[in-house]
Amino acid sequence: MNIHDIGSLPDDSLLLDHEAASIIRLSKSTLNSWRVAGKGPAYLKVGGRVRYRAGDLKAWLRSNLCAGGASRQ
Repeated sequence: MNIHDIGSLPDDSLLLDHEAASIIRLSKSTLNSWRVAGKGPAYLKVGGRVRYRAGDLKAWLRSNLCAGGASRQ
């Protein structure tokens, strides 16, 4: 699964942590570290196990969009 697959997933689809990491092209350990630090996409705990909703991943990706071409001074 990759970032191009996320558009075809219903927003309420639940993804395993390795699937979410693959979609946003991060390592599973980075995604886990971000979760512990309170960063990264929203997640759910289902039966004590971490799951990511496709809609939350989409929203998180949109919220991290940076405008290109802006010069910093």
